[in-house]
Amino acid sequence: LRAVAPRLASAPALVVATFRSDEVEPGGLLATLIGDLAPRTDVVRIELAPLSLAGVQLLAERAGSSRDAGALFRRTGGNAFHTTEILATTGDELPTSVRDAVRARVARLDPQARASLDVVALAGLRAEPALVAWVLGDQASAVDEAVRGGVLVDAPDGLRFRHELARLAVADDVAPMRRIALHRAILSWLREGAGSSDAARIAHHAEAAGEFDVAYTAAVQAARESAQLSAHREAVLQYERALRVSPRDRDDRVTLLEEQSYEQYLTGQIDDAITTRAQALAIHQARHDRTGIVSGHRWLSRLHWFNANGPAAHEHGRRAVELLQPGDHDRETAMALSNMAQLCMLSSDVEGARLWGGRALELARALDASDIVSHALNNIGTAETIAGEWDLGAPKVVEALEVALADHLQEHAARAYTNLVSSSLELLRLDDCERWIVPALAYCADNDLGSWLLYIDGHQAELRIAQGRYDKAMAVADRVLASRAAAPVSRGIALVARGLVQLRTGNPAADATLAEALRLAEDSDELQRLVPVACALAELAWLRGDERPALLVRTYEMARSAAATTRRGLLAGWLVRFGALDDVPTDLTAPSTFEVALQWDAAATWWREHGFPYEEALALAETGDVASLERAVRILTDLGASATAAHVSRRLVSLGGRVPRPRRSSTREHPAGLTAREAEVLDLLAAGRSNSEIAAALTISRRTAENHVAALLTKLGASSRGEAVALATERGWIGATT
Repeated sequence: LRAVAPRLASAPALVVATFRSDEVEPGGLLATLIGDLAPRTDVVRIELAPLSLAGVQLLAERAGSSRDAGALFRRTGGNAFHTTEILATTGDELPTSVRDAVRARVARLDPQARASLDVVALAGLRAEPALVAWVLGDQASAVDEAVRGGVLVDAPDGLRFRHELARLAVADDVAPMRRIALHRAILSWLREGAGSSDAARIAHHAEAAGEFDVAYTAAVQAARESAQLSAHREAVLQYERALRVSPRDRDDRVTLLEEQSYEQYLTGQIDDAITTRAQALAIHQARHDRTGIVSGHRWLSRLHWFNANGPAAHEHGRRAVELLQPGDHDRETAMALSNMAQLCMLSSDVEGARLWGGRALELARALDASDIVSHALNNIGTAETIAGEWDLGAPKVVEALEVALADHLQEHAARAYTNLVSSSLELLRLDDCERWIVPALAYCADNDLGSWLLYIDGHQAELRIAQGRYDKAMAVADRVLASRAAAPVSRGIALVARGLVQLRTGNPAADATLAEALRLAEDSDELQRLVPVACALAELAWLRGDERPALLVRTYEMARSAAATTRRGLLAGWLVRFGALDDVPTDLTAPSTFEVALQWDAAATWWREHGFPYEEALALAETGDVASLERAVRILTDLGASATAAHVSRRLVSLGGRVPRPRRSSTREHPAGLTAREAEVLDLLAAGRSNSEIAAALTISRRTAENHVAALLTKLGASSRGEAVALATERGWIGATT
């Protein structure tokens, strides 16, 4: 290269030379050559950056891998070779190709430098120079060769491997007895040399060194500190270590099991949480500890509900309260009562929720137990909102949230956020749902509350479908379903969302998706799970011209005896379409009152005013009016609901109508279906401009401005400029671009 470079300027040739920049040894031949070539104008140096997170995600998608792209990115540091090699494997073992590459590179170091790598590898993510000196003594300087060779990086917080996978490969190759000796030396430095208070680090090295008493104490401390800091996944790992190194007959083992189960619950590891809690319950039963047994059954009730096992949830809840005695006035009694209120709420039994919740609330306030106060208020308020009493119930749930936030009760705050989101969505209050879902997702993400984050994300998919944002809905649903931590209740919500988009867009996978959703819903045996699946299957049958599904009738019969007016109304609307609603209920609310009365124009107006474009189109499709059917087809086409649009188009053609041409993409992209010009006019109306001022601002004639305003009012279904602005402000359309 040194000989060729001076001749390249006049030669019709291109030379491409590649090298690993992290292997350029200072003062070496390659470093000298690079320095000599740097000033030349005919030499270009291209640095290849590591893969970004988006790049790793794309590679994972192309490989058809279900691996967590974020975890893979953190593990590989964006190294392309490491990333592709891991994606080519199915297990969690380090790929042989990566291990061999690391070994080949390490083999080029002298023996002392290779030995120093063992210390850095076993130290963890970093090895402070003082630690290396403590362990290696006079041989500590050997680590410098590893730095010069590019294997190690001298970072501000200590020495570390350039890639985490390289560290793991070196650590795996350390001989067993040497590994124990090095861990003991590192532990000695942490406790004596550095005086470290890093409990997690001490626990790790103590366990590896066989110092189990030290490991146990440090692991318990690390677990509780992690939980306090909302690092709940780390807390689970530390509890696992503490239980692993402790004798099974320790008196406090049951406490650790209960604490571990709680952290598993928070992070969405529901199967593990059930197993751990069952172990704790067995200990309480062996000790004849009635309070502990009540607590165990109450917790198993909650956990089985998260696992979509309704019968088991109710059975454990019943056992808990049956064990209570008249003189019990403690925290566990209050929580057992509140748990029954929660089960009633989930079963749409508002009176049961008020009865059990009222008893729990009275006892909780006497005990000054803010967590149970929040829990009981949440149950009572949510039951009332589901029954249609929003103004009565929602303030109670908000109070439950405020109590939880004030006392940093993360689980109870997450529950309150969840119920505000789900109940507002169920009552078709999209604006309230949008208002609560943003802080709800942020709170759960910030506090590592995986169970609720995934559950609320499932509801976000439902919300985006209601708004007609199918691409966003699918992205959110896919994210939930791709997560290994998604509990069955969260999966069920996401599956219905995915199935709805699939059936409306003509994707044949809808059958399999909804079949899985149905299985989970039937396992739960709850209306809130069964109704969405029943409506989705009814919609699928309606599109195909099939008979009504049996689930629709069965679920409607269940809903007739429950305090869930909106759920009953949605089912009744589909029964009407199949001509199968024998007795018209009189206790429904809008828009169901319009649909069961066959007042489809009024139903369409309600759906439009409340932000449901797809449901508006379905109502318009039932009118039998050509103009209404044309509008329905246009709405469905704009939404991308191609299968439904085709179904309604056939009905339109049979009535002599013409299928409208698809609108420009810019029109479809506006949330209200406005053209770019109409969006500008809307913004000017919101600013209080007259027709003359609009004409001047847009450089058009006054007559043209009047026509634009008239067209805008018609499209929005508004009778006046003020009504149009009010509607647009409420829906967030002011300032929306196409």
